[in-house]
Amino acid sequence: MDHIIAKASELRRTGQAEEARELLLKALEQEPNAAELWYQTAWTHDALGLEREAVSFYEKSLGLTLSAESRKGAILGLGRTKKRSQSESCKLLSLTVIF
Repeated sequence: MDHIIAKASELRRTGQAEEARELLLKALEQEPNAAELWYQTAWTHDALGLEREAVSFYEKSLGLTLSAESRKGAILGLGRTKKRSQSESCKLLSLTVIF
């Protein structure tokens, strides 16, 4: 699993986040209880601008056993993602009220 996470991190770092996403999703099929894979998959979805999809991956990772560092990252990522979604919802609602 560590080599998959390292490869996905490298892909994400070099602008190949979609390839990292595909790699991580395949890895999750093989190791569905690997908390770090769920966290890395959430992070990758966020990097691709897929915030809504990222939420379920963050939540799943937090329901499993993460390292302390990854747990902090997952909590921050989930909070940041939910805040962005709420902000976008508020903007959309305000536009709806104007019209």
